[in-house]
Amino acid sequence: MASEVLVLNGNTVPVLHVGGGYGWALSVAREAAASASLGDWGVLFAGGWITVPKPCATAVVDAYNMVTGKSHAWNLEGPVSDETYWIGGASYDNETAFLADSTHMYKVTPAVFAGEAQAEATPLPETVSGIPAARMARNGVRVGSSVCFYSAGTTSLLACYNVT
Repeated sequence: MASEVLVLNGNTVPVLHVGGGYGWALSVAREAAASASLGDWGVLFAGGWITVPKPCATAVVDAYNMVTGKSHAWNLEGPVSDETYWIGGASYDNETAFLADSTHMYKVTPAVFAGEAQAEATPLPETVSGIPAARMARNGVRVGSSVCFYSAGTTSLLACYNVT
């Protein structure tokens, strides 16, 4: 799994490329990772559950630039626990994506994506600590000028952040 990144060409006759010709691989093989994109040029995968060599959660983020072929990996600063791997991810526009764990929402910009800056971390209210507890694949979506995540902590709620 860690050595396979497949890119499908949108032509009328499908062409399959492994790693877009760049030899990409996730920094660690994992399942249940969040995903988001930055426009049509970047894709990232965050969090997940590692099964080998020992089962555990991870807060690693892998970013891939589909134009330059460069990749970068970093860790979210929130606490790593058994719930961490269900991180929320929401694409916003060509320059911004958001990730959310149990304590913070992270703004991913091109500089963060390239490893030139750290993600801006906004603390979440305690009532929104259940984003990973929601255990939802694809937990995170853009709605107008906001990004929204479902939280299943002490209360069940939809947490939206107005980006503008």
